[in-house]
Amino acid sequence: MSVTLTPELESLIRDRVDSGHFTSANDVVRDALRLVEATEHQRATLRAALAIAEHQIERGQVSEWTPELHADIMRRAKAAANSGAHPKPDVCPQAS
Repeated sequence: MSVTLTPELESLIRDRVDSGHFTSANDVVRDALRLVEATEHQRATLRAALAIAEHQIERGQVSEWTPELHADIMRRAKAAANSGAHPKPDVCPQAS
């Protein structure tokens, strides 16, 4: 396979290799493609969650966001954490 890159992209790849973060241009491209796949997976997961939420809204399965609701959620999360429970990865921010 042959790919034509803009000079800017070539420079970006070269900079990544020269910085020592990658050993070759192929490694840069492989990592970039992995990130594309991960992003597409995250988008699909989010779209599915939004579809579920839309159906819940249509059925009236919603709660008004209030300071009391927030406090209750935080209290239950702290209690779960104190008992050793771990949150699901899909509700945790991704480390950058």
